[in-house]
Amino acid sequence: MSHDGQFAMNWDCQRQGCFNQKKRLKFAALKESLPGRISFSDVDGIVEIKGNLLLLEWKDHRNLCTGQRILFERMTRFCPATVLIVEGDAEFMAVDSIAIAWQGRIGPSRPADRSCLLEMIRDWADWATENPVLHRQRQYGGNNDQHERTSIRRPAVYRAGLSADSDSRWAERAGGGRVAESAHWAG
Repeated sequence: MSHDGQFAMNWDCQRQGCFNQKKRLKFAALKESLPGRISFSDVDGIVEIKGNLLLLEWKDHRNLCTGQRILFERMTRFCPATVLIVEGDAEFMAVDSIAIAWQGRIGPSRPADRSCLLEMIRDWADWATENPVLHRQRQYGGNNDQHERTSIRRPAVYRAGLSADSDSRWAERAGGGRVAESAHWAG
């Protein structure tokens, strides 16, 4: 842990050199293995709760490259995944705006700050805990692709035909681009 109680990356740049030069993968060396113009992409953070994935992609600008946009749209459409696309300064963990990729769509970037990011992560963690992927697959009989795709992409209340108002704050904030208005989103 670092001096402020947060988990720190186990790397000492002064003693071990620049992490980016020493340890970051050189994707260009693998490019010839893939068709067309595609290449590998990195993600800045990922966590899993009960089969649900939350990815963080941190940018110092609002634009995703075309490949990452396609990746996040398809990943969130076909996998139990959500991506928070954060614009800000990673060195100081300053947040300017956040966009949510969920259910195959990337919502608009909204003004935010770090406390908003933390709240969104907590909301997602609560939703993920209440909506385990394994439970959704069992509910629809395992390997029925249509039911699994539907159940993985949507929180349980959407499958039951209930409104977003009866779901958690996470589904309300991320679902179908309906971002909950709060002090963090005011603008």
